[in-house]
Amino acid sequence: MLSSQFSFDVDIAPATLQFELIDLQCDDAMKGFFDPTDLIKFYRSLPEEKCSALKEHARRLTCM
Repeated sequence: MLSSQFSFDVDIAPATLQFELIDLQCDDAMKGFFDPTDLIKFYRSLPEEKCSALKEHARRLTCM
């Protein structure tokens, strides 16, 4: 899910991320900003007020 958030099936995402993932997938501005070669920069650019759970999920995965 970390690198394919715009095509990831929301139904299999954790319940805590589903609403934020739907919002993200519908946001054309964020789709335009997405750069698969720099995922850390992309997740840092997400607005905290709209994507706090997604950002926390990305932080946990990138720290592994």
